[in-house]
Amino acid sequence: MKSQKILLWGWFGFENLGDDLLLNTMLENLSPYSGTITVPMRSQYDIKYQNVKQIERNYAALFREIPHNDMLIIGPGGLFPFDNPSKVAIYFFTALLWKVFGRKVAFFGGGISERMGSFSKAIWRATAAISDLFITRSPAVVEKIGCIESPKIHTMADTVFASSMRFKNSCCEDRVGIFVANLEQQGMEDEYKSSVTTWQGVVSELLDRGFAVDLLAFTRGSDDRLISDIAAAFSNRGGYRRFPTRMRLVQLKD
Repeated sequence: MKSQKILLWGWFGFENLGDDLLLNTMLENLSPYSGTITVPMRSQYDIKYQNVKQIERNYAALFREIPHNDMLIIGPGGLFPFDNPSKVAIYFFTALLWKVFGRKVAFFGGGISERMGSFSKAIWRATAAISDLFITRSPAVVEKIGCIESPKIHTMADTVFASSMRFKNSCCEDRVGIFVANLEQQGMEDEYKSSVTTWQGVVSELLDRGFAVDLLAFTRGSDDRLISDIAAAFSNRGGYRRFPTRMRLVQLKD
């Protein structure tokens, strides 16, 4: 059997630590068994796998690459954190077009919002039906769209658990790193303020226990406001220092 040529579509190339790990995990597991793996990227990375081709990330690539690939994998990652019926419909018609041309389609390890309207439920149900594989991270999603779990449609743990990456132990046992992501959407200012207050409580407790705390952004740029607002409450406790992708809270000790 010939090696499959794969288009891997996700939230890749955005300097997002979580999605970068997901990409590495997918390539680590797919590369030895695949032909060319084409990955639409917002910005190109230094990728060690020789059979990986990076292209510009835009929705046109989902259609332009059909003749050049045998399979479309959408995911893993939180591509659908909020209910967006228009976006769901676009992905349905994308999957349908790939199937019309005789290609395989897999939704793999996707994060899909459980808070969806009736239209989205119907579209997701149709998408699962035409896909060769439909795997989400939440059992509630499969239940909400009215599907029965099967070898083709089911749930799984987050894809990062398939990674072979290991982190070295830090020599600083009194230091804690927290990755934060700003999920604020239009009209969600109250939820944003609540998130800031919650994180400030967590950081305050850690500082009281004598830890130094590093606040690190999941996505470069977009998380700066959240980190700044969390850190603002601790300017009298040693302050913080800004790094390109993080702010560091330093607990002063006697």
